[in-house]
Parts: sequence; structure tokens; C-alpha cells
Amino acid sequence: MVTTEAAIALGSVVAVLAMAVGGLAALLTQIAAVDAAREAARVAAVAGVDAGADAGVASLGAKPGEVTVDFDGTSMTAIVRVDAPGVPRWAGIELSSEAVSRAEMGVGG
Repeated sequence: MVTTEAAIALGSVVAVLAMAVGGLAALLTQIAAVDAAREAARVAAVAGVDAGADAGVASLGAKPGEVTVDFDGTSMTAIVRVDAPGVPRWAGIELSSEAVSRAEMGVGG
């Protein structure tokens, strides 16, 4: 009798811990995306679009993602999209971040 209740309770504990670990992984990935977007926008404002995109990719490290940097004439906008950890790519769930920085004089697209 007690064995059944213990098995159900143990399964519930494992499920809650798995969700907590998944949430923590998503939080850390979102923080990495914010940092990469900030770095890409900052570098792009000083050195140009290509250098900003390269800096954003370098800041992401081994995380699979996409960094785009756009120049609108006065500012650089960096958008970073990263796949959510532990979720299949076909599910279409991604984490993203955007950062904007004013371009320095003489820096263009």
C-alpha cells in the first residue's frame, strides 16, 4: 500500500525538479541572449554592423542562435534569437533579446 503512494510521490518530485531545472536553463539562456545583444549593439555602434554581429556571436559562445544587426542611419539595433534549451527546434520556441545603441560619427552599415 505504501509502495504505490511512494512511487507516485517520487514521480511527482522528479517531474517538479525537471521543470525547475528546465526553467533555470531557460533563464540562463535568456541572460546570455541579453548579454549578446548588448555586446553586439555596443560593438556595432563603434566598429560597424559586421563587427557587431561577430561580437554577438562570440558572446553567445556555444549556444546555437542567430544574431542580426541593423543600421537605420543613427542607431544600431541588435537582435539575438536563441533556441530554448531542452525543446526540439521543430517546436518553434525561441528566446530573443533586442538592444539599441546610437552609432558613433562616421560609422555606417
